[in-house]
This record gives sequence, structure tokens and C-alpha cells, in this order.
Amino acid sequence: MYKILCLFIDSYISFVLYLHVIIYTLKVMKEEFLQYLWKNGLFDLNAMRTSDGLLIEIIKIGEYNTNSGPDFLNARIKIGRTIWVGNVEIHVRASDWYRHKHDKDSAYNNVILHVVDIFDNIVKTESNRELPTYIMQYDSNLYNYYRHIRKDSNLQRCISRLDEDGYFELKFWFNSLLLERLERKMEDIFKLLKFNRNSWDDTFYQIFSRYLGMNVNSEPFELLAKSTPLKYVYKQKHSLLQIESLLFGQAGFLNENLNDEYYKSLKTEYQYLKRKYSLESMQSTNWRFMRTRPINFPTLRIAELSSILYSSSHLFSKILEEEDLNRVYNFFKSDTSVYWDTHVKFGKKSEKKKKHLGNTAINILLINVVVPILFSYGKYIKSQKYIDRAYTFLENIKPEKNNITNIVSDCNIKLDNAIESQAIIQLKKEYCNKHRCLNCHIGNTILKKTNEETKHINM
Repeated sequence: MYKILCLFIDSYISFVLYLHVIIYTLKVMKEEFLQYLWKNGLFDLNAMRTSDGLLIEIIKIGEYNTNSGPDFLNARIKIGRTIWVGNVEIHVRASDWYRHKHDKDSAYNNVILHVVDIFDNIVKTESNRELPTYIMQYDSNLYNYYRHIRKDSNLQRCISRLDEDGYFELKFWFNSLLLERLERKMEDIFKLLKFNRNSWDDTFYQIFSRYLGMNVNSEPFELLAKSTPLKYVYKQKHSLLQIESLLFGQAGFLNENLNDEYYKSLKTEYQYLKRKYSLESMQSTNWRFMRTRPINFPTLRIAELSSILYSSSHLFSKILEEEDLNRVYNFFKSDTSVYWDTHVKFGKKSEKKKKHLGNTAINILLINVVVPILFSYGKYIKSQKYIDRAYTFLENIKPEKNNITNIVSDCNIKLDNAIESQAIIQLKKEYCNKHRCLNCHIGNTILKKTNEETKHINM
């Protein structure tokens, strides 16, 4: 009986906590929605009155505040016969003013209007001034639709609701989305640059290695690059075999006893280099072969990385100097050593074929490594030419084909280049997946369209 009672109490507590989270989420969501309505004027602007009957005229809604303090700054509002200049605070319930302790915060003394969905309390500022309150009037259908799209942020459904003008506006928004994506990547690059003591060569080498591993082996590849300093790789520039032995050994692939002459040569070289540079190798268990196509096997990718580093000394410097995209493309087209013509793994033969990175893989590296690095380097040294070159490269690279870009293709929208495919990826990952519908151009367009349709129906 005691165990049953304890189980019941635990279940009840879990339910109450879950309910609390749901209520809090809905409350935050609705406050965000009310802020959006105020910012865009999507509420009844006719005959606005305070809770005690004074006429309200919006002269200026104010500037949306993303920092601490009132929601909208420097508003200009006529209340009754008096024109007020100050700030606007928005809550779901008027009593939230006290719940958030604004009555004890002098930063809210300059609030001139309290906008609420539910008026359940008269509120006063820290200076003991009673605030006029406006109970926002809006169409409930608009909120219901907002909840619907926010709960199930579906890019395909949202795009399908756009008309021809909406498609044009979406394309116009692509440049802003691309800039957001490049700046986010720049933050990661600058963190890695700091880790590498401002060495751009090492930073490029590590990011390049990461993306060479695609998704499944990206982390082991980055770890390989960090555990195999580029300065040691360059010391072996005279010999592709030594570069291969260094990278395969550090990756943990040279710890077996295979009856394979090439493998034995790599192992012998690595044992010497390991002692010379006091290196510690990775565990081969870090690498993933399952559910990976043979052309993406980490062993083959390491062979390709070795040949690229062997063929193009100081790769980052060469990329900075080169303005021709086709020549940059050729930097990554180096053939692997002869052994890999008939292998994708050690000791196991495959169909004979010259091995080098394919066009799709190179495009991925150009889009995700070369372009962000050029953009970040341009920002770092304040040189517009590298930033412009990053954009030019993207304009001339074909759009990616993946699960995200396929959504747009299914809506009969043609993506012209990698600028547009990167923009769509940013839209899906940073807006749809995070339910940022009110910050999304498509979400804004649909909500405003819904508001106009509702007005038309109610007329």
C-alpha cells in the first residue's frame, strides 16, 4: 500500500510539473505573439481605449527592445488629451507586472502604456505612478493560426501558401539568410582560430578535415587533424607515403599485422615518425564504416586528404591568392596513391578505379569550408575583396541537393545556386526547427495575409 501511495505521489508530482511547463510555454508564446502584434500593428487601431475609458492614439509604436528592460522604447502615444513619450511594456496578464517585479525596478518608471491580453490588476511603477492599461483587441483566429504553425513548423506547407509576390519576397530574403549563416559559421571559425593561436593554416586544415568526413566521420576527422599538427605534415612534403603513414597511423589504422606490402611500409614509416614527434594515435574504433558508402570510407578519405596535402603545399595561402573558382576546384582533385586504385580499405581489393574526390564532395567542401573561411578572413583583416569572392564563388556553385532543398523543389521553386540552397538550409534549421515563426519572413507574410483575410470576412 505504501509503495502504491508513493507511486501515485510521484506520478502526481510529474503531472503537475509537466502541466506547469506547458502553461509556462503557452504564456511565453502568447507574450511573444502580443509583442509581434504590437510591432506590426496587427490589432484593432480604431477607437482604442484604456481600461478606464481614455482614448488612445498611437503616434509611434516604439522600437522593439531585444535587451533587458521594457519591450518597446521611445514610443509616442496620445492618451486622453496628453501626448506621452516613453516606453511600452506587454504582458499576457496585467498582474505579470508584479510577478516580474517591475514595480520594484526603476528601469520601468518611464513606461507610458501597459498592454495586456487579460486585465486582472491595476499596476503601479516603482515611483508609485499608476499605469494606463490597454487591453489588446485582435482576432482570435490569428492567434489560433499562429499556434498551429508554431506547433508544427512545416516549411513545405508554409511555402505552398505563398503567392507569386511572396515567392519574390522569399528570394529577396535569401541574402539576409545567407549572411546569418556565414556569420554563425564565422563565430565557430574564430573560436577555432583562437584555439590555434591565430594560425589560419591550422584552422583551415582542421575545418577542411572535419567536412571531409562528411557527417558520420566529421568528429574523428577533426580530432585527427588536431592530433596531427600541420607543421609535421609539411615536414614530410617530399614523400606522399610519409604523409599517408603519418595520417593513417594517427588515425589508429596501423595497429594490425596485415600481409600487405603497402600497409607494412606505412606501419614502418609511422613507427619512426611517432617516436620522432612523440605522437599519440587515436583509437580506430572512433571511425564509422557501417551505413557508409565505400567512396566515403574514412580510409579512402584519409588517402584523399594525404594526396591533397602532398599536391598543394600551404593550401590556405593558395586559396587566398586564387580568384578563379575552377582552379580552386582543381586543388581538391588530386589522385590518391596507386594502392587505392584497387582498394577502399586495407587488405581488401575493390574494382580498379582512379580515386579522388568527386564533384559533389568538392562542392560541399567549397560551400562549407572555402567560402566561410574566405568570408571570415575578410572580416578578420577588414578586406572586402575576400568577402566579395566568397559570394561570387557561391553564385557560381550549383545548389546542394539534400532533404531540405528537396522540400523547396517539391514546391516548384527553382534554386539557382549555392547562395539560395544555403539560405534555405538556414531557414529550415534556424527558423522552422526552432519555431521562430514570428521572426520568419514567410511566417510574417502568412500571418499578415491571414489577418487581411479575416478582416475581409468580418466586413
